[in-house]
Amino acid sequence: MPDLVLVCRPCRWRPPADTVMEAVKLHFEVEHDTAEVAMEMVAWCDRCDCEMPLEMTGTTRSGTTVHLHRCPHCHRRYEVRQAPEGDARG
Repeated sequence: MPDLVLVCRPCRWRPPADTVMEAVKLHFEVEHDTAEVAMEMVAWCDRCDCEMPLEMTGTTRSGTTVHLHRCPHCHRRYEVRQAPEGDARG
């Protein structure tokens, strides 16, 4: 099943799940010549082992924001739902 994972913002490297923060910092120092860690959360297709780009974003009647991602290889879809601000269910 697709999931949300952290990737390196500059090069899209995805650290293994058991990576410690020191290894992530070392990646930025060696690969990007900086001590500033810049990661972002992305949708990831476990079937194709690749990032799933955002295809569209919409809002439901209840105010929930829905982000639709699609795998560029197998065309699998993944929805990320974001509760309205101030909603304790989020």
